[in-house]
Amino acid sequence: MRRSKVVIGMTLAIAVLSGIVMQAEASKTEVNVDKKAAPEGNGQTVRFATVPNSSPELILIVEDARVNVKRVPNSTEIIVNSNCPRNWHVEGRVIRQCGFATERRGTGLMADALGSRAIVNGQVYVLPGGRMSGLQMGKDGVVVGGQKIEPLKGSDIPGTCSGPDIVELQVPENFAGGLKIGSSGNSEIQVSSWKDGPFEVTLLGNSSLTAGKLDAVAKTVLDNRGKGKAEVGDVSTKVFVANIQGTGQVVVKRGSADMSNATISGTGSISLKGKFNKMQKDAGQGTINITE
Repeated sequence: MRRSKVVIGMTLAIAVLSGIVMQAEASKTEVNVDKKAAPEGNGQTVRFATVPNSSPELILIVEDARVNVKRVPNSTEIIVNSNCPRNWHVEGRVIRQCGFATERRGTGLMADALGSRAIVNGQVYVLPGGRMSGLQMGKDGVVVGGQKIEPLKGSDIPGTCSGPDIVELQVPENFAGGLKIGSSGNSEIQVSSWKDGPFEVTLLGNSSLTAGKLDAVAKTVLDNRGKGKAEVGDVSTKVFVANIQGTGQVVVKRGSADMSNATISGTGSISLKGKFNKMQKDAGQGTINITE
Protein backbone atom coordinates (compact mmCIF):
# COMPACT_ATOMS: atom_id res chain seq x y z
CA MET A 1 0.00 0.00 0.00
CA ARG A 2 1.44 3.34 -1.03
CA ARG A 3 1.17 6.22 1.38
CA SER A 4 0.84 9.71 -0.08
CA LYS A 5 1.96 11.51 3.08
CA VAL A 6 4.45 10.87 5.83
CA VAL A 7 3.85 12.43 9.26
CA ILE A 8 6.74 12.43 11.72
CA GLY A 9 7.15 13.93 15.19
CA MET A 10 10.76 13.66 16.30
CA THR A 11 13.91 15.38 17.42
CA LEU A 12 16.58 15.39 14.73
CA ALA A 13 20.17 15.16 15.87
CA ILE A 14 22.21 17.21 13.42
CA ALA A 15 25.92 16.64 13.05
CA VAL A 16 27.54 19.58 11.27
CA LEU A 17 31.23 19.15 10.51
CA SER A 18 33.39 22.28 10.54
CA GLY A 19 30.33 24.52 10.64
CA ILE A 20 29.52 23.99 6.93
CA VAL A 21 25.77 24.36 7.30
CA MET A 22 25.83 27.07 9.97
CA GLN A 23 28.22 29.17 7.92
CA ALA A 24 26.09 28.60 4.84
CA GLU A 25 23.04 29.98 6.64
CA ALA A 26 24.99 33.03 7.86
CA SER A 27 26.54 33.82 4.49
CA LYS A 28 25.80 37.32 3.19
CA THR A 29 28.32 37.73 0.37
CA GLU A 30 26.75 39.39 -2.66
CA VAL A 31 26.25 37.07 -5.63
CA ASN A 32 25.25 37.75 -9.20
CA VAL A 33 22.89 35.36 -10.98
CA ASP A 34 23.19 35.99 -14.69
CA LYS A 35 20.00 36.85 -16.56
CA LYS A 36 21.40 35.45 -19.80
CA ALA A 37 23.58 32.38 -19.65
CA ALA A 38 26.62 32.16 -21.91
CA PRO A 39 27.37 28.67 -23.29
CA GLU A 40 30.68 27.21 -22.13
CA GLY A 41 33.26 25.54 -24.34
CA ASN A 42 32.34 21.92 -23.68
CA GLY A 43 28.80 22.34 -24.98
CA GLN A 44 27.29 20.73 -21.87
CA THR A 45 27.18 23.49 -19.28
CA VAL A 46 26.10 27.14 -19.18
CA ARG A 47 27.27 29.99 -17.02
CA PHE A 48 24.51 31.04 -14.66
CA ALA A 49 26.09 32.74 -11.62
CA THR A 50 29.20 34.48 -10.33
CA VAL A 51 30.62 34.98 -6.85
CA PRO A 52 32.97 37.91 -6.03
CA ASN A 53 36.65 37.07 -5.88
CA SER A 54 36.75 38.92 -2.54
CA SER A 55 34.61 36.25 -0.86
CA PRO A 56 36.35 34.77 2.22
CA GLU A 57 35.42 31.22 1.18
CA LEU A 58 33.31 29.01 -1.05
CA ILE A 59 30.84 26.50 0.40
CA LEU A 60 29.54 23.74 -1.85
CA ILE A 61 26.81 21.33 -0.72
CA VAL A 62 26.08 18.47 -3.12
CA GLU A 63 23.40 15.78 -2.92
CA ASP A 64 24.32 13.72 -5.99
CA ALA A 65 26.35 15.32 -8.79
CA ARG A 66 29.62 15.58 -10.63
CA VAL A 67 31.68 18.54 -9.46
CA ASN A 68 34.71 20.11 -11.12
CA VAL A 69 36.60 22.90 -9.36
CA LYS A 70 39.49 24.39 -11.29
CA ARG A 71 41.76 27.41 -10.93
CA VAL A 72 41.93 29.67 -13.97
CA PRO A 73 44.21 32.61 -14.89
CA ASN A 74 43.12 36.09 -15.95
CA SER A 75 39.75 35.99 -14.19
CA THR A 76 38.31 38.53 -11.76
CA GLU A 77 35.32 36.57 -10.43
CA ILE A 78 34.28 33.04 -9.57
CA ILE A 79 32.15 31.60 -12.37
CA VAL A 80 29.53 28.90 -11.75
CA ASN A 81 28.44 26.66 -14.64
CA SER A 82 25.99 23.76 -14.81
CA ASN A 83 24.21 21.55 -17.32
CA CYS A 84 21.01 22.16 -15.31
CA PRO A 85 21.06 25.55 -13.51
CA ARG A 86 17.54 25.03 -12.16
CA ASN A 87 18.99 22.42 -9.79
CA TRP A 88 21.43 24.83 -8.09
CA HIS A 89 20.72 27.45 -5.46
CA VAL A 90 23.41 30.16 -5.22
CA GLU A 91 23.24 32.58 -2.32
CA GLY A 92 26.13 34.47 -0.83
CA ARG A 93 29.19 32.26 -0.97
CA VAL A 94 27.09 29.09 -0.88
CA ILE A 95 26.39 26.89 -3.90
CA ARG A 96 23.87 24.19 -3.02
CA GLN A 97 22.15 21.48 -5.04
CA CYS A 98 18.38 21.86 -4.86
CA GLY A 99 17.13 19.39 -7.48
CA PHE A 100 18.05 16.52 -9.75
CA ALA A 101 18.30 16.07 -13.52
CA THR A 102 17.19 12.47 -13.13
CA GLU A 103 13.56 12.31 -12.04
CA ARG A 104 13.04 11.43 -8.38
CA ARG A 105 9.71 10.64 -6.83
CA GLY A 106 8.59 10.00 -3.28
CA THR A 107 9.89 11.41 -0.01
CA GLY A 108 13.12 11.17 1.96
CA LEU A 109 14.35 12.58 5.26
CA MET A 110 18.05 13.11 5.94
CA ALA A 111 19.99 14.30 8.99
CA ASP A 112 23.76 14.08 8.67
CA ALA A 113 26.88 16.22 8.35
CA LEU A 114 25.13 18.31 5.69
CA GLY A 115 22.31 19.22 8.07
CA SER A 116 18.66 18.17 8.18
CA ARG A 117 16.64 18.26 5.00
CA ALA A 118 13.72 16.63 3.24
CA ILE A 119 13.70 15.60 -0.41
CA VAL A 120 10.18 15.46 -1.83
CA ASN A 121 9.61 14.60 -5.50
CA GLY A 122 13.10 15.78 -6.40
CA GLN A 123 12.98 19.09 -4.49
CA VAL A 124 15.22 19.86 -1.50
CA TYR A 125 13.72 21.45 1.62
CA VAL A 126 16.13 22.68 4.31
CA LEU A 127 14.62 21.92 7.74
CA PRO A 128 15.06 24.05 10.89
CA GLY A 129 17.61 22.89 13.45
CA GLY A 130 16.83 21.68 16.97
CA ARG A 131 13.57 20.13 18.08
CA MET A 132 10.87 19.59 15.50
CA SER A 133 7.33 18.29 15.78
CA GLY A 134 4.51 17.81 13.35
CA LEU A 135 6.70 17.21 10.30
CA GLN A 136 4.58 16.36 7.27
CA MET A 137 5.92 15.39 3.85
CA GLY A 138 3.73 14.65 0.87
CA LYS A 139 2.58 15.73 -2.57
CA ASP A 140 1.82 19.21 -1.24
CA GLY A 141 5.37 19.73 0.04
CA VAL A 142 6.72 19.98 3.58
CA VAL A 143 5.07 21.34 6.72
CA VAL A 144 6.73 21.72 10.14
CA GLY A 145 4.63 22.64 13.17
CA GLY A 146 1.80 23.84 10.93
CA GLN A 147 4.11 26.12 8.90
CA LYS A 148 4.73 25.35 5.25
CA ILE A 149 8.39 25.32 4.19
CA GLU A 150 9.36 26.42 0.71
CA PRO A 151 11.86 24.34 -1.29
CA LEU A 152 15.22 25.77 -2.29
CA LYS A 153 14.88 27.58 -5.60
CA GLY A 154 17.35 27.17 -8.43
CA SER A 155 18.20 29.42 -11.36
CA ASP A 156 15.62 30.12 -14.06
CA ILE A 157 18.27 29.87 -16.76
CA PRO A 158 17.59 26.88 -19.05
CA GLY A 159 19.99 23.99 -19.52
CA THR A 160 20.08 20.60 -21.17
CA CYS A 161 19.35 18.80 -17.86
CA SER A 162 20.38 15.50 -19.41
CA GLY A 163 22.53 12.86 -17.78
CA PRO A 164 23.97 13.37 -14.28
CA ASP A 165 23.92 16.79 -12.67
CA ILE A 166 27.15 18.70 -13.33
CA VAL A 167 28.43 21.84 -11.65
CA GLU A 168 31.71 23.55 -12.51
CA LEU A 169 33.48 26.28 -10.56
CA GLN A 170 36.09 28.40 -12.31
CA VAL A 171 38.10 30.04 -9.54
CA PRO A 172 40.68 32.79 -10.23
CA GLU A 173 44.26 31.81 -9.48
CA ASN A 174 44.61 34.72 -7.05
CA PHE A 175 41.57 33.75 -4.95
CA ALA A 176 42.88 33.43 -1.37
CA GLY A 177 39.75 32.14 0.38
CA GLY A 178 38.87 28.70 1.62
CA LEU A 179 36.91 25.84 0.07
CA LYS A 180 34.44 23.70 2.01
CA ILE A 181 32.62 20.83 0.31
CA GLY A 182 29.98 18.51 1.70
CA SER A 183 28.81 15.73 -0.63
CA SER A 184 26.57 12.68 -0.49
CA GLY A 185 25.03 10.07 -2.79
CA ASN A 186 27.29 9.00 -5.65
CA SER A 187 28.87 12.43 -6.07
CA GLU A 188 32.25 12.71 -7.79
CA ILE A 189 34.32 15.72 -6.71
CA GLN A 190 37.35 16.84 -8.74
CA VAL A 191 39.54 19.75 -7.62
CA SER A 192 42.45 20.64 -9.90
CA SER A 193 44.37 22.57 -7.22
CA TRP A 194 43.97 24.86 -4.21
CA LYS A 195 46.21 27.24 -2.30
CA ASP A 196 46.31 29.57 0.69
CA GLY A 197 42.83 29.18 2.22
CA PRO A 198 41.57 26.18 4.22
CA PHE A 199 40.47 23.08 2.28
CA GLU A 200 37.80 20.98 4.00
CA VAL A 201 35.81 18.09 2.51
CA THR A 202 33.14 15.83 4.00
CA LEU A 203 32.18 12.71 2.04
CA LEU A 204 28.98 10.75 2.70
CA GLY A 205 27.47 7.71 0.99
CA ASN A 206 29.50 6.62 -2.05
CA SER A 207 30.83 10.08 -2.87
CA SER A 208 34.49 10.50 -3.76
CA LEU A 209 37.16 13.20 -4.03
CA THR A 210 40.11 13.52 -6.40
CA ALA A 211 42.31 16.56 -5.78
CA GLY A 212 45.57 17.64 -7.39
CA LYS A 213 47.97 19.96 -5.58
CA LEU A 214 46.93 21.66 -2.34
CA ASP A 215 49.65 24.26 -1.96
CA ALA A 216 50.46 26.10 1.29
CA VAL A 217 46.90 25.79 2.59
CA ALA A 218 46.19 26.87 6.15
CA LYS A 219 44.29 23.69 7.03
CA THR A 220 43.37 20.48 5.24
CA VAL A 221 40.50 18.32 6.49
CA LEU A 222 39.55 15.08 4.74
CA ASP A 223 36.53 13.64 6.55
CA ASN A 224 35.26 10.44 4.95
CA ARG A 225 32.03 9.21 6.53
CA GLY A 226 31.01 6.90 3.72
CA LYS A 227 32.29 4.13 1.47
CA GLY A 228 34.11 6.24 -1.10
CA LYS A 229 37.68 7.40 -1.52
CA ALA A 230 39.38 10.75 -0.90
CA GLU A 231 42.62 11.00 -2.88
CA VAL A 232 45.03 13.95 -2.93
CA GLY A 233 48.05 14.08 -5.21
CA ASP A 234 50.14 16.57 -3.22
CA VAL A 235 49.51 18.65 -0.12
CA SER A 236 51.50 21.16 1.92
CA THR A 237 49.59 22.48 4.91
CA LYS A 238 49.97 23.80 8.42
CA VAL A 239 47.32 21.48 9.88
CA PHE A 240 46.31 18.13 8.39
CA VAL A 241 43.34 16.06 9.55
CA ALA A 242 42.22 12.73 8.07
CA ASN A 243 39.13 11.15 9.58
CA ILE A 244 37.22 8.01 8.60
CA GLN A 245 33.91 6.82 9.95
CA GLY A 246 33.07 3.63 8.08
CA THR A 247 34.79 1.68 5.32
CA GLY A 248 36.12 4.49 3.14
CA GLN A 249 39.67 5.45 2.21
CA VAL A 250 41.92 8.49 2.46
CA VAL A 251 45.04 8.52 0.27
CA VAL A 252 47.68 11.25 0.07
CA LYS A 253 50.38 10.44 -2.48
CA ARG A 254 52.77 13.14 -1.28
CA GLY A 255 52.51 15.68 1.50
CA SER A 256 53.80 17.64 4.45
CA ALA A 257 52.19 19.18 7.51
CA ASP A 258 53.31 20.99 10.67
CA MET A 259 50.63 19.28 12.78
CA SER A 260 48.77 16.09 11.86
CA ASN A 261 45.94 13.86 13.02
CA ALA A 262 44.60 10.60 11.58
CA THR A 263 41.65 8.76 13.11
CA ILE A 264 39.56 5.79 12.03
CA SER A 265 36.24 4.73 13.52
CA GLY A 266 35.38 1.65 11.48
CA THR A 267 37.35 -0.55 9.11
CA GLY A 268 38.56 2.01 6.59
CA SER A 269 42.15 2.86 5.67
CA ILE A 270 44.39 5.93 5.61
CA SER A 271 47.56 5.95 3.49
CA LEU A 272 49.91 8.94 3.71
CA LYS A 273 53.29 9.50 2.09
CA GLY A 274 55.47 12.39 3.19
CA LYS A 275 56.41 14.30 6.33
CA PHE A 276 53.40 14.65 8.59
CA ASN A 277 54.86 16.16 11.76
CA LYS A 278 53.44 15.89 15.29
CA MET A 279 51.19 13.05 14.14
CA GLN A 280 48.50 11.81 16.49
CA LYS A 281 46.73 8.72 15.24
CA ASP A 282 44.15 6.14 16.25
CA ALA A 283 43.51 3.35 13.75
CA GLY A 284 40.74 1.62 15.69
CA GLN A 285 39.84 -1.46 13.65
CA GLY A 286 41.14 0.12 10.45
CA THR A 287 44.60 0.64 8.94
CA ILE A 288 46.86 3.71 8.99
CA ASN A 289 49.99 3.56 6.88
CA ILE A 290 52.44 6.50 6.90
CA THR A 291 55.69 6.43 4.91
CA GLU A 292 58.23 9.02 3.81
